[in-house]
Amino acid sequence: MMINLFIAGSGANFKDPNGNAFQNEFNIWGIGNRDLIDCVEVQKNGTAKYVQNGSHKNIVITFKNCFYRECELENIGYGLKNAIDLVRKDNGYPTVNLFGHSNGGNAIARYLYTFKPNFVNNILTCATPYNGMAFTDKPSAFVNEVLNLTNLWSPMGNIDMFVGKGISIANTFPSYVENDGNISTKSGQCGQLVYNRNVNVIEGANHGTINTIPEVTKIVNEWQA
Repeated sequence: MMINLFIAGSGANFKDPNGNAFQNEFNIWGIGNRDLIDCVEVQKNGTAKYVQNGSHKNIVITFKNCFYRECELENIGYGLKNAIDLVRKDNGYPTVNLFGHSNGGNAIARYLYTFKPNFVNNILTCATPYNGMAFTDKPSAFVNEVLNLTNLWSPMGNIDMFVGKGISIANTFPSYVENDGNISTKSGQCGQLVYNRNVNVIEGANHGTINTIPEVTKIVNEWQA
């Protein structure tokens, strides 16, 4: 059995500030009906719990009130481990595919570096600031620690990484910085230092649209087969 775990990025919560509705975060994974998605939330203390039950095929994981500051990245792998352990126990300990959006990709890197699981099949990340912070181009403490992760650990399947370029959806950076609106392209390209793979730079994609580009949806559809 294979299940797909979608690890959401900074500030993604399951309900809006009034507690009334799911945010768009869960409509951008290319899955279709969000009601078929299980939702697991990791609390600030690292514990994990289900907040919505679906088909058990696709499971979205978020970190409540965690904005992935670099200091939080040091501990975020433990929270992700708790969520993955919960999901695997509930589903008979299957192998998993991991899809990280934004800093969800850094949570995956920290988890893999710390625990080196033997049940991970494919890894896919989009718009992940692999340098630990959105705009830092010099190697940070985070990326130095997980450097060459695949020398210590490797998945059973593929590793694919995507980052957007040249589309500003917010006035985050000066106009001369190549970015996807929320992270610098160079920070995303640090993924090649982590996984020893090329990062696919997508012209015209931004932080909110990169999960739905054809190259990504093709991979996710293959996961659904």
